[in-house]
Amino acid sequence: MKAEHIVDRLMVMFGCDTQKMLAQNLNVTEACISQWRKGVAQVNYHEIIKHAVEKGFNLNWLITGIGEKKISFGRRNKNAQDSAEADALKNELAKQKLQTEKLIEHNEQLLKLNVDLQEQMKKKDKMIERLIEKIGTK
Repeated sequence: MKAEHIVDRLMVMFGCDTQKMLAQNLNVTEACISQWRKGVAQVNYHEIIKHAVEKGFNLNWLITGIGEKKISFGRRNKNAQDSAEADALKNELAKQKLQTEKLIEHNEQLLKLNVDLQEQMKKKDKMIERLIEKIGTK
């Protein structure tokens, strides 16, 4: 799951041609969208989930790119069948929300691991520099 792909799907969801338009729709800066795309900053999942639900978009598609873009709510009659369909859709949305929350948690863990790994690499680089300096002075 790459953030740049999520940004692309957000642009589809909002019908945007540019990152600037998407930023306006989400009430963030264009730089923020750029940082999301590059993976420098974390996507504000809570806000985009709210918009996706309001617009009837499939959260699984939005986050992973898998499945249908939109959730079909069908016709809205006041009979038992429609009520059962609505309940099924509510259950599906609840499942998707749970899956999305798990994906968000997993993404946050990966970001933390990435930061830790970068710090370890910097420490190793410094150790190598010190070793090279010691070898060079002998």
